[in-house]
Amino acid sequence: MPVDSQNMSVQLIGQYLARLVDKQKIARNTQLAYERDLYHFFHWLKPYQLEITNVDAQCINRYLMWRTLQGFKKSSSARSVSSLKRFYRYLVIESIVDLNPCINISPPKKDQNIKPVLSVLQVQRILDAPNVSGALGVRDKAMLELLYATGLKISELLAIEVHDLDLKCSILHCNNNDTVKRLVPFGGKAHQAILEYLSSARIELLAGNISTSLFLNRRGRAMSRQAFWYRIKHYAMQMFDDENINALITAQNLRRAFAVHMLENGSDVQLVQYMMGHKEMTSTQQYKVTSS
Repeated sequence: MPVDSQNMSVQLIGQYLARLVDKQKIARNTQLAYERDLYHFFHWLKPYQLEITNVDAQCINRYLMWRTLQGFKKSSSARSVSSLKRFYRYLVIESIVDLNPCINISPPKKDQNIKPVLSVLQVQRILDAPNVSGALGVRDKAMLELLYATGLKISELLAIEVHDLDLKCSILHCNNNDTVKRLVPFGGKAHQAILEYLSSARIELLAGNISTSLFLNRRGRAMSRQAFWYRIKHYAMQMFDDENINALITAQNLRRAFAVHMLENGSDVQLVQYMMGHKEMTSTQQYKVTSS
C-alpha cells in the first residue's frame, strides 16, 4: 500500500473518530474500542496492498475468517463488524465510497453462555425453607411458591395487588406496565400458600393499616425488592452450604428455573412465552436451549 494511501486511511479514521466524539458525544471507552477495531482492520489490509476505501464484502469476509483462525472470540469479531459498518456508513454519507461493503455482512453469532439452572430438588428446598409458624414465613412461602409457579419478574411479583388475584380460578391478572398484560395461571401449591397468607399472615402484617398491595413487610407496607432479596439469601444460606449454589438462589434464577422446568416437562414454548411476558419468541427459546 503506497504511503500516501496509508496516510489517507489514517486520516479518514481520525476524522471519523473525531466526528463521533464531537457529534455523538460517545464515551471515551467506546471511542477507544472503535479506534482499536478500525486500526486493526487497517493493519490487516497492509500485506494485501489494499486501501481502506477500496474493499468489498469478500474482503470483509476474509478478514472475519482470519480472525476466526487466529482464535478471536466471536463477541470480539461481532463488535468489529459493527465498528466497520458504522465507519463505512460514514464514508458513504461523506461520498468517499459508493457502497458500504459491510451492508450484508452478518456478525458471527456469539457463543452461547449457558448458565447453570437450579434443579427441581434445589428449588423445592428453597420453597420449603420458610418457617410457616410465623407471619413472615407464611408470607415468604406464598411469595416463593407464586414466583416459581408463574415465572413472574420480581417487579411483577412485588406489584401484585389483592384485587389482581382470582382465587376461584387460580388466575393472576398481571398488569405491569413494563410487560404484556396477561392472565397467568398458578397451581395448587401456590394457591394454597396464598390462601394461608391471606387468611392470617397478611392480616397480622397489615395491623389495622390500609394497603392494596398483596405482599407486605412487617410495617404493613408493600415489600421492597431489596427486602425480598435479603429473604431469599437468608433461605439460601439456611439450606445450602455450597457457596456456588447460594449464588444461584435469586428471584431471577427461580424465574429461569420455572421456564426450563416447564419446557423439560413438555410445555409448549408459546405457553411459556406468554406466561413470562416475553414479546419475542427468541427470549423464550434461550431456555429451550438450556433445557435440551
